[in-house]
Amino acid sequence: MWRSIAKYARQQIVQSDPNQIKEILKLWHLRLLALNKLGLCQLASAELEKLGNLDRPEFFDAEKEESFVPFELRILHAILPSYLKYPALTLERLSLLAIYCQKLSSRAKADSQMIWKYRELQTYLVLATHWIHLKDYKAAASTMQYILTRNNEDDVDIISSLGRLYLHIGDLSSANKMFGRVEEICKGKKEIVKEAIEMNQAFAFMSQGKWLQARDILQQLYNINHDNLLAINNLAVCEVYLGNLVKAIELLENLTLDNPTSAGTCETAIMNMCTLYELRHEDSTEKKIQVMKQVARWAGDSFQPDCIKLQ
Repeated sequence: MWRSIAKYARQQIVQSDPNQIKEILKLWHLRLLALNKLGLCQLASAELEKLGNLDRPEFFDAEKEESFVPFELRILHAILPSYLKYPALTLERLSLLAIYCQKLSSRAKADSQMIWKYRELQTYLVLATHWIHLKDYKAAASTMQYILTRNNEDDVDIISSLGRLYLHIGDLSSANKMFGRVEEICKGKKEIVKEAIEMNQAFAFMSQGKWLQARDILQQLYNINHDNLLAINNLAVCEVYLGNLVKAIELLENLTLDNPTSAGTCETAIMNMCTLYELRHEDSTEKKIQVMKQVARWAGDSFQPDCIKLQ
């Protein structure tokens, strides 16, 4: 799919009227995104460099006083170096992009001010994700805390994410504070976010090695919503730690078969299942080949086959 998109976008760029700058830049974003998804990051970076400075005058609409450059292209420009092992450059570009959003938000009219504030939020979330990839969890937590101070104090998703990040780094006290804050915010409307609250409780139990309590919560979530992929995947983890390897494999097999276009092509779920095959079977090659055949029916050309662990 992505290969076809990359070819189509290039054809459209070549055939476009050079004066249609806004449309051409949208097509460039589409092509560069497709190249990135295909793992052709070096080519994407080279083509992006050819575009030159994204803030040069011809990319600015003087009449509307706004840039022709899609914001998504600016994000891609910022994160692309990280795929080429230049993480410091990505940090620099994301930080500058966040400042750029702040400046435009302060100058913008009321109707577009919220758009730039939202873009600033998205940029900081990407920055936090990048810190996590670098395993600098303290910096990621600081970034998330800063996001909360930017008029997002009651954002349940961000608070939950910060709590789960604290769990990841072993700060159970801070995690419980965040999860308690979520419950406090959602008093009276618990049904709306009940699933998220119970998921947080399950993660807290897992971080303490209380696999049975976590398993019971996740099992309830699974019974209520069979499409909760996060709950099912973590339920399988609990079953492994409780010594129920066969049950864990069965859960992941059902997960990938019932959701072929999502979990069935999710590299994490596939790798977990193949790892369990290695633990369960003396020769797991045949099982992995079956997985590869199943994945081949649904996976796009950006799928990384290394997760099947056939080598």
